[in-house]
Amino acid sequence: MKKLLLCLGVLLALGASGCTLYFGPDDDDDRYYSYCDASGCWTCDSYTGECWQDGGGWGCASNYDCAAGCWCDTNTGSCVETGFCSFNEDCPDGYVCDDRQSCVPEQPQACWETGCPWGYYCDGWSGECIPSTTCNTDTDCGTGYACFDGTCTPVGCTDDTQCAAGCYCDEASGGCVESGYCSADGDCPSGQTCDEARGTCIPGEDPPPPPPPPACTDITDEMACLGAAACEAVYTGINCTNPTGEACQSGDSGCVCEDFVFAACIDAAPLAE
Repeated sequence: MKKLLLCLGVLLALGASGCTLYFGPDDDDDRYYSYCDASGCWTCDSYTGECWQDGGGWGCASNYDCAAGCWCDTNTGSCVETGFCSFNEDCPDGYVCDDRQSCVPEQPQACWETGCPWGYYCDGWSGECIPSTTCNTDTDCGTGYACFDGTCTPVGCTDDTQCAAGCYCDEASGGCVESGYCSADGDCPSGQTCDEARGTCIPGEDPPPPPPPPACTDITDEMACLGAAACEAVYTGINCTNPTGEACQSGDSGCVCEDFVFAACIDAAPLAE
């Protein structure tokens, strides 16, 4: 008996009776076999007739949604037939053997794992090798770059002068960030100004904090004093007389005044608890 897999990718094109994939002999006399149809991918026991699902329907999100011998093409959301393996050498070029004993596309490794060829440097953010210029010493490289293993490589910065024109130093990351060239502030995006000495757009300075409010005793305008929550207006009476009809003196009580005028602004008394 041959153990057969009807791979989902093939079924999409040919239907349930389309191309089959030979499993090869195993130690269990080919007792188990797998197939995929519209309801999903299944593994079956040819002795008992029992089947159990080992993958979703026509769509997939990872290799584990596909039957063994297939991998998930996430661009199309479908399983693609490639074959079984025990070692990477059992797979076609560009494929490796995964933990399901299935050939799957080899994933590109980050440059910090593989290194970069001469004339390229490793971008620590994307993991890609970025083309640059070759060098013998640091003087062969532009501002913001140093010669490392024969390649001009970006270096950290502490101020804008360590970065090439068109770039500024981002103190948060310690690296040079590309912004753009300029001759005036109007050439830069909103929030940036032009460092005319370097012809480079740089982040605008944070606006200065507002000045502290004036002290109550410095306020000479009545309305300004009344509008300040921490202040209290003081008034002076005009033509004030005491109950005897004489002009009021300091300390007199029961005085009556013809009018009152703003005299001073003082700190308001704290509210009683």
